[in-house]
Amino acid sequence: MPKDMWEETCQLTQDPDDDLDWRIGQRRDTPGTGPPFDHSLGGEGNFLYVHSATEREGDIAKVTTRNPFPASIGLCHLRFWFYMHGSHRMGTLKVYTVGSSGTRLLMWAASGNHGDRWSYASVILSNTTPFRVTFQAEVGGDVWTDIALDDISFTTECVVGGPVTPEPLTCGAGQFQCVHSFHCLPLSWRCDGEEDCADQSDEEQCPSLVPGTLPPQDHCTHPDQYQCFDNTCLPSLLRCDGVPDCPYGEDEYSCPLQQCPLGSLVCESLSICVPLQKRCDQIVDCLPFDSDESSCHECPPRYCLHHGECHVERHGPMCMCQDGWTGNRCHVRPKPSPSSSISTALPEDPGLETVYAGIAIGLTLLILGIAVCVLFVFLKRHSLKKRDLKDFEVMDNPAFDWRAEVSTPPSLFNDNQAPI
Repeated sequence: MPKDMWEETCQLTQDPDDDLDWRIGQRRDTPGTGPPFDHSLGGEGNFLYVHSATEREGDIAKVTTRNPFPASIGLCHLRFWFYMHGSHRMGTLKVYTVGSSGTRLLMWAASGNHGDRWSYASVILSNTTPFRVTFQAEVGGDVWTDIALDDISFTTECVVGGPVTPEPLTCGAGQFQCVHSFHCLPLSWRCDGEEDCADQSDEEQCPSLVPGTLPPQDHCTHPDQYQCFDNTCLPSLLRCDGVPDCPYGEDEYSCPLQQCPLGSLVCESLSICVPLQKRCDQIVDCLPFDSDESSCHECPPRYCLHHGECHVERHGPMCMCQDGWTGNRCHVRPKPSPSSSISTALPEDPGLETVYAGIAIGLTLLILGIAVCVLFVFLKRHSLKKRDLKDFEVMDNPAFDWRAEVSTPPSLFNDNQAPI
């Protein structure tokens, strides 16, 4: 396939607003990463790939289907093969549906090294409006993070479409149902700034800021301090860190609902994360309270929670947390893995476990009963079976009536002799 014709042939379009383009190839460009051949039987075809050797970590490449699919929920199946082999710093491959308004819904994602082979993926696509499908690859941390695609196909249901009315809610109390993927997750995960649903619906229609009115800031004299309603002055490092330190929690009022990596700070003025490397570098990045330059040489009182230990390091105070806690201040319990916390939204029958247990016990008793009967019959037949004298090494001589000899008891007398 000519390299300038693959978009037309595959009915895919490069995204003009990403960082780099997908390429078409037949062999790996860099030894140690990427596929050595395509997924076809003879390995003489082409595949799409992202070449990481000349790109930066985090760069994005996107390609999107040209023609939209009709709206459907849980009917359309996407199937493809992907190749993610190389460094342990491999990036991420994601699949989105993009609605008519441009809103993207995450349907599937894979990251890390999947081995030196083609891997198969089958993805259920959903969108309440006509949609296109976007494949997005993110470059990893070095030159051995190529990502490749091949044999992309869609089932007939994708073209036909279907009902778009979501299934009725079946999640339990204290749970939230993902809109398009029909999974249940804890209600506390809703609008916490971290996307837990595959379709990101747990972070849709959320307020952008923590509600509340800031107290007057006319009492504290240092620019890196925050004033509470009772005129207490706190280090601004404690502002918007997810832990209420003021008497009424007002140090968290009007803060962006945003999750930042460990060590980073939420910057309220720009609603961004200030990375650890920019903390305490004598350059103010986070206005209006200069939180990134606060408490650089000391641990604020009660900074590390739940028995964590505070250490002042190059970029300010850092907490060493006890097991079961994380976050900048040891204030966050790690979320369980999705497999153990996110359940499929289907009704459960509490009586099924009892039924299954009864069936198992019944089958076990039946098998034991059959085994006892078979053993009893076998032993009975064995005990009633007449033993053949040949088994006792009696010679089979037709001229000798051994049966008569056996039937006559042995005697100390001859018929023609008197007793001795």
